[in-house]
Amino acid sequence: MKFLKAKSETLQAFQKFTAWEETQTGNILKRVVSDNGGEFKSEAFETWTKEKGITHHFAPAYTPKNKGMDKRKNQILITKACCLLSHSKLPNKFWAEAFKTSSDLSNLLPPCTRQFKIPYQVWFGREPKLEKLRPFGCSAFYWIPKQLGEDKF
Repeated sequence: MKFLKAKSETLQAFQKFTAWEETQTGNILKRVVSDNGGEFKSEAFETWTKEKGITHHFAPAYTPKNKGMDKRKNQILITKACCLLSHSKLPNKFWAEAFKTSSDLSNLLPPCTRQFKIPYQVWFGREPKLEKLRPFGCSAFYWIPKQLGEDKF
């Protein structure tokens, strides 16, 4: 998940994601379905998808019935992020971190709609390492090796 400051960053972020996805999975992106947002309808975006051989489809405008599953998934992620922030008692400036964490946790849980297959495992082809999970908002300390530290404290 990548948070963008401006819609103009969409193409660059999508290019990075496509390269990462193809390296991680060995699969080539063939088709993209997006909304009718200007960031996806730009000439640069269209030129790049054509150069890469990616078919670009647009979802029909003003048809919320077609976006029901997406809206529901986003609402679930927002609710989880609110719960994480509330429980950790962190300020709202950590909203992006809470939202990313809620997305990461969702990718580690087996949904009944996908035959209880964990999305992470399907994507990467291996079991997730759950021992690295920590409570959201817990105290953490940054370790600086002695060779890099300026003083002993």
